[in-house]
Amino acid sequence: MKKIALLVLLSTLFFSYTEAQVHTTFEMRYITSDSKADGETDFTGESEWMSLDQRIDFLNKYAAFASGFYGNLGLDKPLIGDGDIRQTVRRIKPQPLTNVRQTLRLADWRAYGYRAGKAEDVQNAFAGWTVVNGATVKDGSLILEDCAVERNLDPIRWRFRLHLDVKKVGSGCTIVFHKGGKPLLSTRLADKVFSLSSGMNKGNGHYDSSVPLHLEIYGDFTNNRFFVTVNGKSVACLIGEADIREIDKMVIRSEGTTEIDDISLFNFVEDRTNKHTPYSSVLLINEDFNDVLPMQGWQSLDYDDSAWKQVTLPSSHGGLREKEESYYLRKKIHLTDFERAVLKLETIDPGGEVWINGQPVAVINNRHPYDLDVTEYLQRNQENLIAVRVKPYKAAHRMLHSPSDPYIGWFLGRATLILTNRCMIKDVFAYTGSLDGAARQVNRILLQYSGVYAFEGSVEVNYYPWFPVEGEKVATMKQNIEIRPSVDNEIVLEMPVDNPVLWSPESPNLYRVEVILRDKEGREIDDYMLTTGIRTISQKDGNLYVNNRPEILKGAQILGSRYPVETMSKNYKCVSDETIAKDLMMIKEMNGNLLRLHVHAEKDTTDGINDPRYAEYAVSWESIFFGRLPLGLGKGKLGMLI
Repeated sequence: MKKIALLVLLSTLFFSYTEAQVHTTFEMRYITSDSKADGETDFTGESEWMSLDQRIDFLNKYAAFASGFYGNLGLDKPLIGDGDIRQTVRRIKPQPLTNVRQTLRLADWRAYGYRAGKAEDVQNAFAGWTVVNGATVKDGSLILEDCAVERNLDPIRWRFRLHLDVKKVGSGCTIVFHKGGKPLLSTRLADKVFSLSSGMNKGNGHYDSSVPLHLEIYGDFTNNRFFVTVNGKSVACLIGEADIREIDKMVIRSEGTTEIDDISLFNFVEDRTNKHTPYSSVLLINEDFNDVLPMQGWQSLDYDDSAWKQVTLPSSHGGLREKEESYYLRKKIHLTDFERAVLKLETIDPGGEVWINGQPVAVINNRHPYDLDVTEYLQRNQENLIAVRVKPYKAAHRMLHSPSDPYIGWFLGRATLILTNRCMIKDVFAYTGSLDGAARQVNRILLQYSGVYAFEGSVEVNYYPWFPVEGEKVATMKQNIEIRPSVDNEIVLEMPVDNPVLWSPESPNLYRVEVILRDKEGREIDDYMLTTGIRTISQKDGNLYVNNRPEILKGAQILGSRYPVETMSKNYKCVSDETIAKDLMMIKEMNGNLLRLHVHAEKDTTDGINDPRYAEYAVSWESIFFGRLPLGLGKGKLGMLI
């Protein structure tokens, strides 16, 4: 019989030998005499030594100790509140704009999802909801007046979730799930009270009838209970019929007038034979009750997109509810005079089309960043339209850790329009070559000229303190240049920065790097702005060094599978700013300095995460430092944030 001991190690800060100790973290370990234990335990394999019961026992003891250690006995207090997240996002400092060129960040777009045959499918679905007297579909809502609608379902035997957006409740509205003719689970809305019942078991809660209701019913036959959540308030109820573990019909009954503007029902199907995907999601009902909009001429300036939703880039589409739909986006912008225009697209994932003023500009078949010269497509001194279609995506070979829903979200990344000179700065990469008193800053500058003959002029590079406090110029260098036409020209300027304020995880100091391009008469014709930290990163003898000091990496990995299950695939690669902020804040709360991003980018799939916003936000946050493998959006197999 194996001897197993439980050991809790407390990380402490000693004020003095006699003073009290302040415990900030703890580590829990099992100590065993089993020779197969070598610091890890496989579920199956050579180092397997813990049974499933022992694993569960370990987790129970861990949870019991942690709940008391952190003063959260119910383990129900969020570590980071929504208010904290929103406040953090508001504090993120935007990247500096240019002074010579016009840098137009195209953030707000109109968007719509469409596929061939969608209009016919929607009309057929509407007919199924309106077969009874009193049921109509109007203005994007299902309206029920003193009637009941029934929907037969494929059998649900394990777990399910029903979601309803209810705009108005009459005297009452009841949702009942049946097995054959026998009611099993019932939820009723009436008089500001939502009531649950199953057999003799009951529960209830209250809701605010002055606002629209977001209603969710989650059923769990395995654990013999179901939950009802209304606008964030949840109530649980045991399932009363012990011998019934299946439902195959749903009935919605309205007393008076009830208006529903969105309904979805997911059946989660258990599969104990699949160790990588133990359950799959099946969409049984999917209605938003909106008429399908005509798409003819969607890429023209005079197309009416007023019914399209307003989105902020990056913006994604996908998942089972939006499967096979192309994602259409439109942006109107009024331009004055300009000499050259370049549309910078962070990504169209997995590919798509770009149109300007009704003319096709590019067809893109990968998710890499693109710089499109759109000078000849844009009209000066009038309104212009930029339109993008993002192709739908379905994973042919899902990764082991990805959701069962194969419709991994397709999306348009951030977009910027640059208005500048024919001779322009295409890109700048700045990094620290060495630290020896002064910092040796290496600036790789890519220049491009669309003329016929060589361009003569000069380039100037300036460094300014930028974060956390902005300051005056601390370093400058100028060099005369000659740029060959029609090809990329790279020049490298190395310059010292005396007495640099270094970037480190504890002090994320950043500099603004300004690059100015002048013609041979000295006139400023273009510029480029970026921010960087002065630091060095190296490895030696198995150790990581930052600014020639050893660092220990502590952190976690995120796979991108974010609850709820219904939108997990849609948001797998493209999440909100708030989600990114929460990920990084959670790492800080656990006293970590590393977040590993699981990119999942195999050769024949685009599943996974490689979002530049993680780098941008983390690099200016205390206690998190950044390094990415590989560089570039979606070009490799592993992304790492440290």
